[in-house]
Amino acid sequence: MIDGASKIRRLMSGIGDILAGIFLLGTALVACAGVWLASMSVAGDYDRASLYHRAYSSWAYVRPGSDGIRAQDVQLVAPLHLQPSQISETVREAFLTAEDRWFEVHPGFNPLALARAIAQETRATFSGGESGGGGSTITQQLVKNLILTNDRAYLRKFRELLIALRLETMFSKDEILAMYLNNIFFGQSAYGIEAAARTYFGRSTVWPRQTGTINIGETALLALSVRAPSRTNPNRGRKGLDAEARDLISAMRERGFLTAAEAKNATTQLNRKNGQLDWSMHVARARDFALGLGLPSVLQQRQQPMVVSTTIEPEAQLYAERAVDRLLDRARRTDRAYDDAAVVILRPDGAIAAMAAAQAYGESGGFNVLSEGRRSPGSTIKPFVYLCAFANGKTLASTVSDTAQEFRNGWTPRNNDGRYLGRMTMARALALSRNPPAVSLWFEYADCFNRTMTSLGISGHLPDQPSAVLGTGSVSPLDIARWYAALANGGHPVDPYAIWYARSMDGRTIFHHELSREMTAPLLENDDARCTLEKGLKAVVSVGGTGRRAAFAQPMAGKTGTSQNGRDAWFAGYTGRYVAVVWLGAKKQAPRQVITGGGLPALIFANMMATLHQGKTALPLPCDRPTRNRRAADVASAN
Repeated sequence: MIDGASKIRRLMSGIGDILAGIFLLGTALVACAGVWLASMSVAGDYDRASLYHRAYSSWAYVRPGSDGIRAQDVQLVAPLHLQPSQISETVREAFLTAEDRWFEVHPGFNPLALARAIAQETRATFSGGESGGGGSTITQQLVKNLILTNDRAYLRKFRELLIALRLETMFSKDEILAMYLNNIFFGQSAYGIEAAARTYFGRSTVWPRQTGTINIGETALLALSVRAPSRTNPNRGRKGLDAEARDLISAMRERGFLTAAEAKNATTQLNRKNGQLDWSMHVARARDFALGLGLPSVLQQRQQPMVVSTTIEPEAQLYAERAVDRLLDRARRTDRAYDDAAVVILRPDGAIAAMAAAQAYGESGGFNVLSEGRRSPGSTIKPFVYLCAFANGKTLASTVSDTAQEFRNGWTPRNNDGRYLGRMTMARALALSRNPPAVSLWFEYADCFNRTMTSLGISGHLPDQPSAVLGTGSVSPLDIARWYAALANGGHPVDPYAIWYARSMDGRTIFHHELSREMTAPLLENDDARCTLEKGLKAVVSVGGTGRRAAFAQPMAGKTGTSQNGRDAWFAGYTGRYVAVVWLGAKKQAPRQVITGGGLPALIFANMMATLHQGKTALPLPCDRPTRNRRAADVASAN
């Protein structure tokens, strides 16, 4: 009987243990399900598109003064962003070993590390010991950088955990790691690993171009710099950082990523002298020009700090800076009269991707040559009188006269080559940029031309006389960019902008740029006329056209421009992705050896745009899109 009772008790005890286990497991599952469901309903602007833009755009911290926020208060941060496919295995392994060894398998947070951090924080709260630290996964750190603040309150930490869980359902692990590496701070104004590699070592992480790539030892130093970048980075606190880097390299070997020989070599690499590349210079110049346009009025009087997302594309800014340097250097070899140059790159909706000039906005006393400088547009304005002619029934096959004709007060327009070629088609007159045909068209379509140019936007002066189509007005480089942006987006006038959105420090969106209503009502409503002009502008950059040197391996259209005194040389063109304007100018005196828009500006345009489009899928021009309802497609792409 005793044995029987003992067996019954053991059986009941076992059943009790099983039921308790089931209860605990069920409770854990319910708790996990509750946390998961809560993560799905976290309030805030956390949709995939918004977060992706935040992670892959330029942005800035803004701290207002007593009179609100001004453009000069904005400290622009321009990370050099990498796509997930560009993250090397060495970079990946170094950061996962240093920051989050369970990154590949956890759902957004590490339960053991989180429990350990909470326990340390609790002990510190009640016993006055050292505060808890760590415990955050890479996903949680990304949430803190993109969405939340650095506040250590428990509520913020819980929201961070919920959003981290949500992000794991929205993005792949590769995307999350790329976003993290693109936004983390490395010290010395370097945000993102690519900017840090160039700042500290003068090299890249992925592109074996002229600068080469960073090695394993340098990668280890960067992976450890993110913990306290202002105090410890490859240029500060190096002795202690080197010791930690040796431990990290050993850990990478233990995880099987490095062989013994590779680990030994990586350790010796720590002793090499650093390179240096002043990426902050490009950041400052981008800030000066783009934000020199002014902040949206709704943000100017704000009294609290905020985070601003700009439209500046760091790679485009770098290429624009290089283009300006090359343009001026080569121009001065020809004629020292040329002393200024500028490049503007827009996206077709008017978003400013890059702005660069020979003299930075801040260095010129606040004068922004790109938006405030007034120069002769030369023949870049001619296409728009042709547009009016095409809208009134003319075609590229219609003929015009390139002869010495007297117009008002005996004025006879001449061509740059001093010759007249007689009767020709409008296609050839546009491709060769002949002056008398353009003047003749002005007399027929002056009212249409003036209305069109006013609607497209002119910040300077355009005379109401036939010489206007030869470029005798005064406009800014940004004016010309917006004219061609209207052609690139299907006929919608644009207002260039540099601020995409702004949010408060707690993650609330307080400003978001919205495209103007004109984007749904194109100014250039005559599709046939616009597409006829586009076909003519493609001929400008083909064999025989004045802009043939601007052509590169992408569908494109464009126009050259040279002022009558030779002091201004332009090339303006567009692809399915970008609109770019290149300007070369002589400010003080007319050059003895004139550089035309079809020469050096066109060559620089081709080089810059080819580099900018490298690795990107070719997009068709608006009139080449395979859709009957082209206008609807244009509006959709613009938005």
